[in-house]
Amino acid sequence: MIDNERPDIWNLILSQGEDKRLPLNEMYSNVDLFMIAGTETTATLLSRFTYYLLKNPGKLNKLVQEIRSGFTSEEELAIEKLRQLKYLAACFEEGLRMYPPVPSGFYCVVPEGGANEA
Repeated sequence: MIDNERPDIWNLILSQGEDKRLPLNEMYSNVDLFMIAGTETTATLLSRFTYYLLKNPGKLNKLVQEIRSGFTSEEELAIEKLRQLKYLAACFEEGLRMYPPVPSGFYCVVPEGGANEA
């Protein structure tokens, strides 16, 4: 891999052997996809996730309590320990359900009692 303090998608692509590397013209034609798919979707999810938490202080307080009770210092924050936080995981899952960062199909509202399809 190319030596870089902050590796990114380009490091991964350029570090491949010549036989596996994307041709330069394909890199140019896919640059928008590479840049947007990796950043815009994450930014969209996190901004909507933050908005929802700020609009629901009870949920925000519960999440803050879980995080603060799971760590005694900032140095303890590690992905392995974050994975153990059930409410945090549930919040992200709900955020993805409510605000999918990538369009995926059509939504429908089902009336109370269910729906029958012919």
